[in-house]
Amino acid sequence: MIAFKRDIRDEADLPGANAPDGYQVRVRGDLESDSGGYWLTYDGSGGTQGIWVESTGLGTENRYDLTTMPLSLNRKQDISRVTESNPLGIFFELTTTDWQERKVGDEESAPFPYFMSEQSLTTAEVTNPRSITAMAIYQNRLIMASGDTLCISETGNFFNLFPTTVATQVDSDAMESTLDTNDVVNIKHITPGSGSLVLWTDRKQYVLQQDEVFTAGRLQSRMVTAEEADLSIEPLAVGNRVYFVAKRGKHNAVKEFFPVGDGFQFDTADVTAHVPEYIKGQVIKMVGNTSINALFVLTSDPR
Repeated sequence: MIAFKRDIRDEADLPGANAPDGYQVRVRGDLESDSGGYWLTYDGSGGTQGIWVESTGLGTENRYDLTTMPLSLNRKQDISRVTESNPLGIFFELTTTDWQERKVGDEESAPFPYFMSEQSLTTAEVTNPRSITAMAIYQNRLIMASGDTLCISETGNFFNLFPTTVATQVDSDAMESTLDTNDVVNIKHITPGSGSLVLWTDRKQYVLQQDEVFTAGRLQSRMVTAEEADLSIEPLAVGNRVYFVAKRGKHNAVKEFFPVGDGFQFDTADVTAHVPEYIKGQVIKMVGNTSINALFVLTSDPR
């Protein structure tokens, strides 16, 4: 006979069909530890023979305040909105997004994403404000940066930032990755490339690479170049190269970031070195075209 209140060593110690419907236990290999494990809830709704299903922890808060989460801008069409200047009746609607709530685990095993601000439980005052500084889509995942951390969605499910199970590691699950650096850095832009993500901070560039599958156990990040960049203009990927702007006194330089060889090596080159005073004013935007092998730079200069 095994007696327990809430924690058990493994699933072999689970009670049978006599457990109360909705009863929760935590499976922990080491009962001497106060952490780890996963939660199971007894579902007796099926009749005499119920089942144990993985669930969230006892008393955990599992939902977001959707009004504070990233919103969705949806393209729609309505015949009642057809006008001479809008013959297709196209309009856009800003709405909250259906971010999925936590379905398994607790604050330790499946925490809320890093970009969420920390709040006092007694006063509701924000004690550690955070924000999202960059977003990208890569390998069918939504990636959001906050500080030096990437919050990465479940594969094929952009709006799920929680794991689907904490009992084992699933390659397609949501995950987080922190830059491998001792510096205090903030990721300002994310540029998806071929087999890697380029992460831009004020004075350094990092690359996040993986072997074959984009999973937590296979991610590697490291600093690859140290170039000052004007990050008020988003870097632009064209082919296997990324172009970015750097200040050159009253003028601007356009530089390219590119892989070297087959390894984890990258370099930069100034593509405007031969015309150092050509790009004047504030750069507003860059557009590239691989068909004609050209890069266009829009500036505030009235020329």
